[in-house]
Order: sequence, then C-alpha cells, then structure tokens
Amino acid sequence: MWSIRRVTGKMSGVRWSLRFSEWQPTATEWMEACSRIQPEELAQVNGFVFKKDAKATLIGRLLTRDFLTKALNIPNNSLLMGRTDKGKPYVLDPPSAEHGWSFNLSHSGDYVVFGAERGCLLGIDVMRTDYPSRKSLQDYFQLMKSQFTPREWTLITSAPSESDELRNFYRLWCLKESYVKALGIGIGYSVSQLDFHLPPAPAPITLDIAGVRQSDWIFREFCIGEQHVGAVALQAPPGVLENRAEPTLISREIEEVIAGLAPLHKVNEEVGKRFIGKAERPESVGIHQKRSM
Repeated sequence: MWSIRRVTGKMSGVRWSLRFSEWQPTATEWMEACSRIQPEELAQVNGFVFKKDAKATLIGRLLTRDFLTKALNIPNNSLLMGRTDKGKPYVLDPPSAEHGWSFNLSHSGDYVVFGAERGCLLGIDVMRTDYPSRKSLQDYFQLMKSQFTPREWTLITSAPSESDELRNFYRLWCLKESYVKALGIGIGYSVSQLDFHLPPAPAPITLDIAGVRQSDWIFREFCIGEQHVGAVALQAPPGVLENRAEPTLISREIEEVIAGLAPLHKVNEEVGKRFIGKAERPESVGIHQKRSM
C-alpha cells in the first residue's frame, strides 16, 4: 500500500506508472472507479469512443487524486481539481500556492505515467515505440521531419539500425512534449524550435531555443520495459535541482489506487453499461494526435 509517509516524508517528488491495458473492469468495477472522481471529470471520461482512451484518462485522474490526497493529507471530497484554458490540470482547492506541488501525467501504449515534484515546474511524457501502422517508417519520418532540428535529425538517422532510429525519434519527441506540458501551453506550440542535445550518459541532456541554452531546465529519461520510453522536464531556480536525485519509477496497481480513495458520488448504472458496450481501441493512432496534459 502506498502510504502517506512515503509520499510526503523526505521525498520531493514521485514517479508512477500503471499498466492500464491489462485492466478489464466489469460494469460494476467501472462504476466504482468512476465514483472516485468529480462529476465534470467523469463527463470527459465517458465522452471517449473507445475503452482504451476512457481507461487511460480515468486512471490518470485517479492517480492524481491518490497522490494529492495523501501529499496534502486531505480526504478525497476536500480535493477540488480544475483545468487551465490549455487543458492542464491543477488544484483549485486547496490552492497550489499552499503546497507547492507541480504534477503531470501522460499515457501511451500500455501505460499511464504520473509525476510530481515540489518547488519547480514538471512535465512528463511517455510513448510506446511502435512502428507506424499505415506508412513505411521512412514515409513517416519524412512527414515528421519538420518537427526536429538538424542536430536532432542527425541523432535519429545516424542510429545503427531502424529500430534504434525509431527509438531515438520517440526519445526526442518525449523530451519536446515534456517541456511543452511543463509549461502548460497547449497543442498549438511549435516543437520544431526546441533543439535538444543528447550526449552519452552521464552528461546531461540540454535544450537550446533560438540558439540560447535553457540553463534553468533539467531533463531526465526513463524506460518501461523494451517498448516504452519517457521523459521528465523540470524547471527551477539555479541550485534547486542539481543535487536532487530522480525518484524511482514505481509501478502501481489500479485496485490499490481505487481502494485508497473514498467515493464522491453515486454513478448511474448506464455509465457501466455504456462502457461495456464500447470497442477496446481504434485501428491506429498517430503521434500527432496525442498530448496528455
């Protein structure tokens, strides 16, 4: 069980993952999970056409509430979430200025990931390293090339194998997304102006914008198995993050998360019936269609 002490003790941040693709809830189990989030959040979850998207979105909301209720030591019914006009979630009550936590989530493939950090901005992104389903890899690369700088494109195309090219492509994409999501500036931001440099470890990843080094940003990468890569972007005043270790990515279980949150309202049985009647997933999805704030 994830305890309050483990969230709020001496730790300044958390990183969680949850494999949502394996969760196949019954109508009753779906209703129970949905009862833990706010009604307006539930309306968005139920608006998805496919189970995959509904599950990922609901689990993201549940992970967020699970973390915040424990980190702030408040019951679920005392936590009020809102969203900016660009879609980034934030805490309406209690106000963020009172606790200083920045948090973000993302989902792709089989996983939802959640990150939180105190005293700085945080953005997180994850991608499954799938081959494109309706185009050849080279055609797909040609379509997406304009989103990368020449230095980044050299990193992608100089990889020793096609699978390594694809992996570097997704690594860079996650870094770009994590930066945009930390700022909460929405899907209209042009990521082509972000120029990442990925030197061999342990040298740090750096970001230049219009030739200017973004020295107040730190970027870290993670992997989940062989098929998922991710990145975390952190912005803070000088000296705040340099000696702060990256938290271990911890795997969570959906049953544990649901059990740790008290219900907020009763969910109509039609919600469960509609969920069960949905298809699991669409045939394909493009990288340009995904951004989880």
